[in-house]
Amino acid sequence: MAELLKSIYPYLRKHIRVLIAGFVFIIIANFVGVYPAVIVRKAVNSLVEAPDINVITFYALIIVALAIVRGIFWFLVRQTIIVTSRKIEADIRKDLFEKYLNYSYSIMKKLQTGDLMSRITEDLANIRMFLGPGIMYSLNTFVLFLFVLYNMLQVNVYFSLLVLSPLPILAILIYKVHNYVNVLSIKTQEQLAEITSIAQEAYSGIKVIKAYNKEPQIIKFFEKNSREYFNRSMKLVKFYSIFQPAMIFLVGISSLFTIWIGGLNVIKGTITYGNIAEFVIYVNLLIWPISSLGWISSMMELAIAAQQRINKLMNLKSEISFPSEKVNPENYDIQLKNVSYTYENTGITALKNVSLEIPTSHIVGITGKTGSGKTTLVQLILRLLDPTKGKVSLGGHSLKKYPEEELYSLISYAPQEPFLFSASIRENLLYGNFDATEEEIKKVLIATDFYEEILNFPEGLDTLIGERGVTLSGGQKQRLSLARALLKKAPILILDDVISALDTETAEKVLTSLMKEKRTLIIISHRLDVFAYCSKVFVLNNGELVEEGTHKELINKNGIYSLLWNS
Repeated sequence: MAELLKSIYPYLRKHIRVLIAGFVFIIIANFVGVYPAVIVRKAVNSLVEAPDINVITFYALIIVALAIVRGIFWFLVRQTIIVTSRKIEADIRKDLFEKYLNYSYSIMKKLQTGDLMSRITEDLANIRMFLGPGIMYSLNTFVLFLFVLYNMLQVNVYFSLLVLSPLPILAILIYKVHNYVNVLSIKTQEQLAEITSIAQEAYSGIKVIKAYNKEPQIIKFFEKNSREYFNRSMKLVKFYSIFQPAMIFLVGISSLFTIWIGGLNVIKGTITYGNIAEFVIYVNLLIWPISSLGWISSMMELAIAAQQRINKLMNLKSEISFPSEKVNPENYDIQLKNVSYTYENTGITALKNVSLEIPTSHIVGITGKTGSGKTTLVQLILRLLDPTKGKVSLGGHSLKKYPEEELYSLISYAPQEPFLFSASIRENLLYGNFDATEEEIKKVLIATDFYEEILNFPEGLDTLIGERGVTLSGGQKQRLSLARALLKKAPILILDDVISALDTETAEKVLTSLMKEKRTLIIISHRLDVFAYCSKVFVLNNGELVEEGTHKELINKNGIYSLLWNS
């Protein structure tokens, strides 16, 4: 509980005035809600002493008026506490989403998408339920109990204590089940996150599932995990199916005590008939608040479990940090000096003591066999990773000295696996430059040999391409990704095997257009014919830089590049 309160305190403090107002409204609503019991006592006593329809009507009108006033204040309670809980949920969700986006690449690779989605939806909903209904009903129970206890003690102390005697048993019962519910709630939420991850992966990999005809196995796996979630959830349901009635039973005993002992006291003359009616109302006023303690306890445990899971994400420290002071380099030379990188989770050394230099506005190629370290090298230049050893520089300054915004304004990147958003072609292009004009869009599409094809689409540039660009072919996806990168107008352009899905003729058109770009161009590819356009080619093998030179020089060296070319 302490961890939960500590985590949400900054958000509560932001809305503290509204929450205090809500607490005041709860006090007024309960004061008005308890007072009708006093009116009923007076009405019953007046009926016993001297029945008068006018008096009864007067009391009835007072009760109706109090009910209206109470309804108004309960409306205000919800407009303060419940609305504030929604605002706090939105604030936490915003901060958590921002945290997701600022995680380093290496951290994101370790996390499951389904788990991240579960925490930003289900877990936050559980926290909001505690902050809203949970806090509201907790305060209501506390305030109402104080008002009821005060009014009851004013009538008869001994009688009041007997009526309320089952309640301490109820409090002990709630305390005993606290840890059991907490452990079960955490396991249930973890299983829900697992189901979300399975579903998300199935949706994303539907083509692979269908190609391998694995629908029955995936369904069986999903059913197995769903059954586990069902079993864990049913444990909670079965527990509360016993716990809730037990609480209501204990409150019912209080009602029995009220009528039985109250009747004996009326006979003795220590209380009136009106007092019995008054106490019955008090006990019934307590039935929902007391019985809701179990529900509130459940919400609190779910919220604690949810906050613990969220805190694990919020407390993750990215190993990559960016300074704030701008560098403003004079040129865009890229230099790697004695760079090595070892993946922490596998222990595989992807690069070993690599040194190379890429001058400003030059076109260079990087190639090598699968697993030679090409993509890792690109990720180091993009500073998605920091080298284990050595230094990566841009314009004579270490990448670690560049603010994040400045660094990524200098580099445009078309990844090996193009990611397209579920939007229109135009919106995907504008992701590279939101301020691009129609003429600039047309220019990059012509440069990537994609413009004529788009004209034949039903809605042209406004054609929706579906999730991850599912309606486009592999070559169209790559050209759209490349056009987006070109539209950014960054001085450094990195193409990570983006022309592998293009035919030879289209690839040649694209490369001819790229030759006209006055920027540093880094081409990573397995297709060696593209390197004829490069001023220098770097060849990697098992993480080491083994050859460098022009396309013709490397062919004549009779080394790895020549072997790859001949094969």
